[in-house]
Parts: sequence; C-alpha cells; structure tokens
Amino acid sequence: MLLKSDDIYLLGNIGMTSVVLGHGEEAVPILRLVKELRPSNAGGFIMHALYLYTIGEVDEAMAVMQDAITMDAKENHEEALSFHLFLLFHTGNVEDCHELAEVYLKDQLVMSPVPRSIVEDIFRSTSDILGYAAEMME
Repeated sequence: MLLKSDDIYLLGNIGMTSVVLGHGEEAVPILRLVKELRPSNAGGFIMHALYLYTIGEVDEAMAVMQDAITMDAKENHEEALSFHLFLLFHTGNVEDCHELAEVYLKDQLVMSPVPRSIVEDIFRSTSDILGYAAEMME
C-alpha cells in the first residue's frame, strides 16, 4: 500500500484529534505509523509523547522525545525541543532543565513565538527554584 503525503497528514490529524478527545490509547498505532512514515516531522512524536504524559507515563514520554530521529526532525523541531524541555521539567530534574533551557535561549535554537515562550517560562521557573536571577537571552 502506497500512502501519499496528504494521507499521512490526515492520519496525523486523526491521531492528534484522538489524543485531544481522550482516545489516545486507540490512536497509538496511528501515531506510531505517522512517526515511522514521517521521521523528519516531530509532530507524530510529540502527539505520542503527549498521550503518554496525559496518562502519567512521563518517563516513556521522555523516551519518545529523546529519540534521535525526533530531535533531528526538520519540521516541528522547535516544538519538539520545547516539549522535551517541558517533560524534563516535570521529571523534577530542575538543574538539567535549567541548563538546557539556557542553551536553547543562548544559542537561539528556539525562536518561534510559542515554543520560545515555553522555554522562557521554564527558564524563569527553574531560575526561581534554583535561586538564580533569570536573565533572558535575546
């Protein structure tokens, strides 16, 4: 069976909608297929990790986001970095999270408005927790 780009896009939307509507478990095979067929797009990885996070499987969600394929994805790369950082924050690893957020900001790895605001919020939060002054990188 040969899938067209539009088919994969549609499958990704079905998987995402399923997760949002509370049917993530049923969407996992679709999300895995999207990840397999489009490893250059982090969207499927993010949705799979989001589902795992919502059911309390933070370590498994981190494993999905740490996949080298995800972190090298060209599409949705900044979203992947910011969600990975969000998950790291929720594992309680504040120092590593702070250091990574600082790198993302200093090296301008996350510049799109929404992912950047997530990274900045996490940087400020970890700075507060660690007792550091949060100076934003421009």
